[in-house]
Amino acid sequence: MGQKQQTGRFEDLDEEDQRRARIRLAHLLETETGYRSGSPFWAEEGEPRPQFDPAHASLTQRRKAKVAELAALPSEDAKFLGLGQVGERTLRRLRPGPRRLPAQGCGDEQGSRGRRKWPCGRHGLDRRQLPS
Repeated sequence: MGQKQQTGRFEDLDEEDQRRARIRLAHLLETETGYRSGSPFWAEEGEPRPQFDPAHASLTQRRKAKVAELAALPSEDAKFLGLGQVGERTLRRLRPGPRRLPAQGCGDEQGSRGRRKWPCGRHGLDRRQLPS
């Protein structure tokens, strides 16, 4: 019978992986909503940035802007985040669902063939599991 995969818990990640997960999630949320927090109610100073402003940029344009931004990261940052080769398709696949965030397993994870993948997976993390 098909077993359900257990949802990862944010608290199970070590401090560095939690930091990595927060940064990755902020990139995804900025792409989808224009705000790194995911909401205009918790906007940081200067948000939304022009290339991510939902009032002026379509979702496709925001995804293209995010791909370009991630490609321009310094190699050390890209390596730490595992974001060096993220494309529009990856951003579409990882977009948050109605009650879920794509943050599960944002620590170091290997793909099925031993190659690195952007490990935020399809299953995500329930919003109620994130620390306040």
